[in-house]
Amino acid sequence: MPKLLHLCAQEGPLSQPYHSQNVEETRAADALSDTSLRSGLWDSMGGSCVKRGLLGPSGLEGLPTLGWDERRENVELKIRYLYCSEEQRTQLARLRSAGRFHTRVFSPSTGSQVAATQLCVQHRLDSQSLEQLESKWSIVWSTKWATRTGTMKRVLYQCVCGYDTSVRKKGNLKKRTRDEAYGVAETGQAGASEDHAIRRAAYIYTGCLAHADVTYQIGEDSKMSVVTRVLAYLEHNNKCRTAELDKIPAIPLHEHVVEVALRQLGNGAGINVIQSTNIDMLTHLAYRGQSPANALATINHRYNILPSDFSRLYRQHYRKAFSIDVKIAAEHNVDNWLNPDSTHFKPDLHKSVFQYSARASEGERLKISISTPEMKDAAWAFCHKKQLVLDGTFGLCTSRLLVWIALGVDESGHGLPVAMFLFSAPSGNCATHAGYDTNILAELLSGWKSWLGERHGERFTPYAAITDTDFKERGALLRVWSDLILLLYGLHLINRAREDFSFLGLDRDGKQYLDGVAKYLDYLLTTWMPRELWSSWSLHGRKKAADHLGIPVQGVLPTTNHLESLNGNLKRKYVPQWQHSGHCLRFDMLLYRLVSNILPQIYAQHCMVTQYNTWQHKRFGHSVITATSSNSRLHTSSGAPCPWLAWYPADERRDADAHAIFASRKLAPVPSARPYELWAKCASMSSEHTFYWLTMHPTGAATCTCPDWLQRSGACKHMRAFRMLVEQWMEGGHILR
Repeated sequence: MPKLLHLCAQEGPLSQPYHSQNVEETRAADALSDTSLRSGLWDSMGGSCVKRGLLGPSGLEGLPTLGWDERRENVELKIRYLYCSEEQRTQLARLRSAGRFHTRVFSPSTGSQVAATQLCVQHRLDSQSLEQLESKWSIVWSTKWATRTGTMKRVLYQCVCGYDTSVRKKGNLKKRTRDEAYGVAETGQAGASEDHAIRRAAYIYTGCLAHADVTYQIGEDSKMSVVTRVLAYLEHNNKCRTAELDKIPAIPLHEHVVEVALRQLGNGAGINVIQSTNIDMLTHLAYRGQSPANALATINHRYNILPSDFSRLYRQHYRKAFSIDVKIAAEHNVDNWLNPDSTHFKPDLHKSVFQYSARASEGERLKISISTPEMKDAAWAFCHKKQLVLDGTFGLCTSRLLVWIALGVDESGHGLPVAMFLFSAPSGNCATHAGYDTNILAELLSGWKSWLGERHGERFTPYAAITDTDFKERGALLRVWSDLILLLYGLHLINRAREDFSFLGLDRDGKQYLDGVAKYLDYLLTTWMPRELWSSWSLHGRKKAADHLGIPVQGVLPTTNHLESLNGNLKRKYVPQWQHSGHCLRFDMLLYRLVSNILPQIYAQHCMVTQYNTWQHKRFGHSVITATSSNSRLHTSSGAPCPWLAWYPADERRDADAHAIFASRKLAPVPSARPYELWAKCASMSSEHTFYWLTMHPTGAATCTCPDWLQRSGACKHMRAFRMLVEQWMEGGHILR
């Protein structure tokens, strides 16, 4: 089947044919010969041509032009996309049966296009009229498709006076109800009652039935230049004809203002910076097409950015920079990203999510488990036969999601997240922070254990784990690793004791005090002194763990401070930089930022610190460092020195790639938040939407967020290009040598 016929075959059942109003043109089209149709010749009588043969058997069904969607008259008109009341739809059906719809097709010839232009101008459907703020036409649906002759676009316009706001409101309410039923609706009043629809259209509602389905051929300048078909009902009712502006219409931003703002968002600028730039450029007439000579009374755009514009700018930014449509429900985005059969599939995200379960019914939970390749290696390096820290947090996104983090401690004493578990609170749960139990934690930990599998014939097994006083966490850990030595953060026990002593009071004879002490001792003996729990928070338990781990007792973690610090950094440092005016992220954006930005940044920082410590060891020697620190960070828990790292080894291929990056100016400096440290970002050579962040310190320590740097540690092509840029700055006197 030819390509265009195939496209038409997928369109579905056709609606009842529309009737042309120009009988003379119809007869002229019937008179065309088979040869002239095959050769693409069109008889421009009166400026248009209607192919009667497409409406019924005429002996021309075998022609290649039969399947041209942009030429067919009997194509389905998308009336269902019109925002019409039931009464309006009934009237449209009657008009359709009576043949009152206007149907004309046009060829690319000059005469035919002149007629098309006259028709559009007559009904104010030409581009100049549509750009006017006073236009009564509003786009309610559009689509594009490719042909051998170019790109076609089909647009459905509806008269604003026939735009029923309540119908649009009901459509949005149905979508919101589906989101809430899914269980990941944003925080707020779920299931709020339908409020009155507020009409924001510039004209009052008159029940007008006018609409137009216009098909264009898009030119090289991306403008709709050639009209190929018009299916319409173009008669406005009397009230519509006399209607005046009821309120100020929506005024769009000038395209150059949008370009500048999107460029700033891509560079990480915030709302305040964008607003300041807008005011400065507006004052100095720096925007394209802006000049004092502009007829301000007739322009159809504005140059000043309003607070209400930022939601639209952020949507455009995500769509353009990351191919993410935030107008789609968060759970649908996540499902599309992790589904290999979806057109929105994201391989990098899929590679970092080892467990995903959507919430398909009320009794289920949404479950997402994250572990990037670097986190998997770190789990084996810092948690296998070593210590594990586990704790949870919440409030990172708009949805009622809990986040549990598994953390290991590296040879330098720094905490590293090795797995993250995101799951929704159960249905009907009123307090999100309490929306978990031992079963869900054990399920997620068991899935992590199974995914880690075996290395060198050994199953992943931590020897010790430390938690707070949460018995659900402890029960889940023992269910997955029955021989695990559980430790308890002692400060939590002290805090609980302070709370329990708060009821004690003194009276004149001291009886109430003594009774209170006796009651607390009973509580302490029954709750905290059973042998299993006592060994978790006492020195005896730490000594037992130290013997099992083969390290000094000082090496056993006494607190969960590493994880508490990470939780604090997530809420105060990493996540806020991606928030909009302090608003919480949607959970799909939280997932995307964790995998694409936050976790790579944490591991890049860890790599840089490791290299800095190695440089110290090489620069000053082991004896000097040992003298200044009783607990040298350059040694592992087993006492073995860290491996030497080659920062800039000879590599012709990476050097050549670095020269290409430097020559193409893909590197851009970024303001540094640390003294003496240089920052930059580099666009990927393979994807224009992917960026890598680089840092460089005068000591020689440096880092990059690309996979090559994280997995190999030697200088990648981006770091080599960054070094060239720094040398250029030094030669220009911008940086002191």
